[in-house]
Amino acid sequence: PGLTWDGHHYTRALSASMLSAGTRVTMLVAGTDRDVEEAVERLSSSLQARSGVVIAVDPRQVDPAAATLVARFGVVEVNLAAELIAAAKEYGDTHGVAWQFLLSQDAAPVGSRDTRLNAFMAAALATFWDATMARNEPLLLTDAAVLARYGLTDRLAALTNLATPLPAARWILVPHRTTSAVPTLDGTSIPLPANGWLTLPNALITTRLNRGA
Repeated sequence: PGLTWDGHHYTRALSASMLSAGTRVTMLVAGTDRDVEEAVERLSSSLQARSGVVIAVDPRQVDPAAATLVARFGVVEVNLAAELIAAAKEYGDTHGVAWQFLLSQDAAPVGSRDTRLNAFMAAALATFWDATMARNEPLLLTDAAVLARYGLTDRLAALTNLATPLPAARWILVPHRTTSAVPTLDGTSIPLPANGWLTLPNALITTRLNRGA
């Protein structure tokens, strides 16, 4: 699920709204000890190689998975929905676009939205994207479905292209149903690295929680 801004706070939303993704139900991928070892090996290798990884996880485990990855591997979480909401609000204030107008357009059916909404969100994204992606620390990108909502998933292509040098590892955490063939962002294709995506075993998450690490 994504985040919404009520004028004072960011809150989780279960229904589609400004910069939000729907909640879905799926089966847990428990994973064997070997699955956990392979996941740890691939993530550790990504840190060393400074490469991008698309990490698929049970939608119900997104928050625990993010906490596990941050605690175990030292990556820094960047919540793209929260960042874009803040950037859009500031960009709107600077350019005289009322926040309530943006909210009303975002809540409208896709076919009746103002055609300039995606362009506005792209401009807001541009205010922080390059600087964020230039950081010399490994990043975990969460709530990335917001990019799909505004036609901005192309920004992820450079992060998953193994031939593109990165300043540090870039991990994209994607909720993934086992009934889907490949991970998507709310049904929109996501650029995948040549070596495919990594399905995060649930056992890796529960091991950390049980140890209290």
